[in-house]
Amino acid sequence: MKICLTLKIMLLFLLEKSLSAKELVVRIAGGPLVAELLAMETGHLYKGPVIGFEDTYVLTSSESSPFLLNERKRSQVSRSLSDDQRVLWADEQNWKERQKRDFITIDPSDIPKERVKRVEVSQTNQLNFTYPIEKAPKNNQTQRKNRRKRYALSTEVDQTFNDELWSHQWYLRDTRTRLDLPKLDLNVVPVYKAGISGKGVRITILDDGIEYTHEDLNQNYDAEISYNCNEESKDPLPRYEITKSNSHGTRCAGEVAMVADNKKCGVGIAFNARIGGVKMLDGLVTDRIEGTALGYAQHLVDIYSASWGPNDDGQTVDGPGRLAKEAIERGITQGRAGKGSIYVWASGNGGSRGDNCNCDGYLASPYTISIGSASQKGEFPWYGEVCASTLAVTYSSGAYKDQMIATTDLNNQCTIKHTGTSASAPLAAGIIALALEVNPSLTWRDVQHLIVWTSELAPVADNPGWQKNAAGLWFSTKFGFGLMNAFGLVSAAANWTTVPQYRKCEVRFNGGNKSISYRKPVELVVGTTGCRGTKDQVIFLEHVEIKTTINYTLRGALEVHLVSPAGSSVQLLASRKFDKSAKGFNNWTFMSVMTWGELASGIWTLTISDSHGPEGNVGYIGETTLILRGTDEPPFHMLNGPRNYNEDYNRIHNRVGGVQIGNEVNALFNYDYINDLK
Repeated sequence: MKICLTLKIMLLFLLEKSLSAKELVVRIAGGPLVAELLAMETGHLYKGPVIGFEDTYVLTSSESSPFLLNERKRSQVSRSLSDDQRVLWADEQNWKERQKRDFITIDPSDIPKERVKRVEVSQTNQLNFTYPIEKAPKNNQTQRKNRRKRYALSTEVDQTFNDELWSHQWYLRDTRTRLDLPKLDLNVVPVYKAGISGKGVRITILDDGIEYTHEDLNQNYDAEISYNCNEESKDPLPRYEITKSNSHGTRCAGEVAMVADNKKCGVGIAFNARIGGVKMLDGLVTDRIEGTALGYAQHLVDIYSASWGPNDDGQTVDGPGRLAKEAIERGITQGRAGKGSIYVWASGNGGSRGDNCNCDGYLASPYTISIGSASQKGEFPWYGEVCASTLAVTYSSGAYKDQMIATTDLNNQCTIKHTGTSASAPLAAGIIALALEVNPSLTWRDVQHLIVWTSELAPVADNPGWQKNAAGLWFSTKFGFGLMNAFGLVSAAANWTTVPQYRKCEVRFNGGNKSISYRKPVELVVGTTGCRGTKDQVIFLEHVEIKTTINYTLRGALEVHLVSPAGSSVQLLASRKFDKSAKGFNNWTFMSVMTWGELASGIWTLTISDSHGPEGNVGYIGETTLILRGTDEPPFHMLNGPRNYNEDYNRIHNRVGGVQIGNEVNALFNYDYINDLK
């Protein structure tokens, strides 16, 4: 096993070296003819344009190219290309390690252990079973006990759908037998009863491929929004192996768009949506591969779902490269005819390693929707990452005995073992698809506001760490703004007023370039009006970012806290015990949604500290900027004051039957939602 692992690492290393020596991405003014001429002049081969990017081309090394010789020579060639007036920029393509956010191992502390009953043995060697003191009966008389009234629910067999795994989809259907038990589903059945199922919405899974020939996917498969980045073809079919290591994309796709009522596998949460797949994880991943995937068919795709990212090992700091960033920014400005592409991202499985998703540049972006997980019991799973950028959660696997997620698998098979935040993100993408069917005019920011405004506190309220911000919104770095509520979100979307124009205000902190060391924290303070009186004026907050450079001898010892003018405090970065790097953070951006809806103006306080050591840790804080994003007028849905949380949410029961499978849509509010509270 160790030999195989060593060989794999060596192979990846050699491939990385080979890749970085052979491929260069350049942006050239003048078009493809100029690019071909430049390639010929520098001893390269012209491979072609980068899909989705104007004036951007791939050059590869020819056998005579000096680019092949050594690292120093490659650096000289890169500089000569960059100095060429025709070249706007040139980037060598290096391998980026990316991790699928499932296939997680069981928490070792959670595996059932054998236990022996401990009973008292009398001198006569007879077993004497004794009551615990607090339960000992008095005088053998029946004691009167207080009991909470239990409201029994119908035991009618749920025949809403005939799919073979419908009974295993506990997160879509209400499986309770009593109303006093916590609500475990995503409240999606009422949406189906209104005839909403994702029709007309197109979702692409960015992953290791999609088995579009699968009986439970083929009907909803959309070839126009599918592509194979790894082999540069239109066929995203996965590569088949005995280990099923490339089943990840097919599993994520099934969660979203499995066909309903076909007696195969389960029911996709948006079972009439169109589903595509961009294959990009089955091979070496570069910035070009990621950029192509994130920008593929942006004029057609409504939602991109990504259940992967940099390593969740508690020591990696990485994010999108130049092209990937450009693709996302182009998506939110030009995608969906200017309404913005919607990027849904799994928040990571590095909890057991002490990882923090603010060290993942994809999740720290205001343009992505970071989705975490809640277990079947409404608890924070052991693999979950605590993070200030998490917007909300959906369900996934949890403790050893908790159920997992049912979906499609390779070879036309099914599974009930999909896990991790990988399984949570596609469920969120599916819920968003339901909202887009009801209101296709929603912008990418409307969707984020809807998630903030409708996610539920009650199902996960028993977990510690909740705090209410100054705008009256409950937030947790474990659960974001709560568990997504499909019916609540879709209902709000039906009569939604588009949020005001997005603005960005940047303010530099006072006292940059301060030294920091063990037990000697640095506090940076800045007062701001939110750029009042300018075109960048922000009054009502959405995303808050801190862009900074921190040089430090032990990066993993650092913690970062931010306090808003209203006094709301959020941890942007927790210490990471496995991060032994001395590289620090170079021009890195941390992001928080905790202060959503608060006022931007006032005094902001940033604290950077090392309370873990060891003694001798030293460094300095470079230039640090506060970036406030939001609006200069209140969103319409906030005009009537703070959000009213539904304390009775757990009492809602989604009764079986009455779901529409076809194309007919009922008026959304015909469903008697209030009656289900009785």
